[in-house]
Amino acid sequence: MATVYADIGRTPPRAPRFGGLIARKATITFAGFTQASDDITFLTIPKNAVLVDMTVTTDTVGQTVDIGDAVNDDVFIVAAADDATTRISLVAGLDFVFTADTEIKGVVNTGDPTDDGVVTLRVSYVLTP
Repeated sequence: MATVYADIGRTPPRAPRFGGLIARKATITFAGFTQASDDITFLTIPKNAVLVDMTVTTDTVGQTVDIGDAVNDDVFIVAAADDATTRISLVAGLDFVFTADTEIKGVVNTGDPTDDGVVTLRVSYVLTP
């Protein structure tokens, strides 16, 4: 199992002024060496951030993608399907407060990711004092 990174997967978290909204977009394009057992690191959300919205779009044909964190890989989005936009559920995490800087991770559920398949994650959050 390896970790692969989205385009902003290694950048530090962006912390807005208290009450300010930050919207971030992370994209990964799979290459032939990516496997289903690999962890995908999309981005890092800062401590004390409150989740406002999260969506994922994917064109990984015939495969689904889960979005979560290091503890639970599907805590936010379960089985996002190809050619659709999947939004976080109200139960899963809107108004979720991060108690530490947290990497948002993903996994492909069914088989190895499609070569040149693209997954885009969009996240919005505010910072609380």
